[in-house]
Amino acid sequence: MKLIWSKEAQFQLSQIYFYYKKHFNSKVANNVKLSIYDAVKLLKTYPNVGSVCEKQWDDSIEFRAFVEHKNHKIIYYIENNTVYIADIWACNMDH
Repeated sequence: MKLIWSKEAQFQLSQIYFYYKKHFNSKVANNVKLSIYDAVKLLKTYPNVGSVCEKQWDDSIEFRAFVEHKNHKIIYYIENNTVYIADIWACNMDH
């Protein structure tokens, strides 16, 4: 199973990193980023672990959500033996 990050998901991961760096420190920010990477890597092996999202951005795609820890939701979909990371939602950040 391949793994592809969207530009939006990459951007959100950088925003999450900078949020934790600003409000805590670099070590915490790195740990959070690594935890998200580890959760995403799990999706390569267990792609159906996430629940199907109620809100569909595109009716032709079944989006799934997988909660990493309790603070970050990974939004993804599976197509042609590839897991596409569409977005990362930081549940604890002020948007």
